[in-house]
Amino acid sequence: MGEADFTARLRAVQRKQQAFDDEHDDDAVEVEGHKPLIPDGPYLARYIAHETALLFGKRAHKIFLRFEICEGEYQGVQVVRPFRARQVVGRTGRGGKFKLNAGGDLYRTLARLLDVKTRPDRISLAPLKHMLFRIHTRTVGKDWEDRELAEGTRYSIVDNIEDGR
Repeated sequence: MGEADFTARLRAVQRKQQAFDDEHDDDAVEVEGHKPLIPDGPYLARYIAHETALLFGKRAHKIFLRFEICEGEYQGVQVVRPFRARQVVGRTGRGGKFKLNAGGDLYRTLARLLDVKTRPDRISLAPLKHMLFRIHTRTVGKDWEDRELAEGTRYSIVDNIEDGR
């Protein structure tokens, strides 16, 4: 399961063009994994859930924290923040189990947001569901091979997460 599996389907339909061959006028392409594109900037958001995934032939263990924007024009839009994990344990998907490195980005982010004073062996994501966050989004404009993405395939992700108080 990849990041694309977490987003809604988009049905793209070609508009009829007089100059285009008539037999292709009704061709439609269904695109799975459409990801939202919103302007870069700060938004008030709430944590929804997390998903685990194995990407690139099971070489990359990933955690995706899903947030929903709670204000303004983009209220209801969901964006994700991907993190590396040391290991995904068991089945991948929503609520999947994982192990973190003590020096990893997700562990440091959780320790900061949850105000962890000690170094626990276990840390829970459950308290995040009762908090508001100020997230900052950015547009992904290049693929994993550093190639430019076409304008219509760019998407937004969470770049930074702060306490929303």
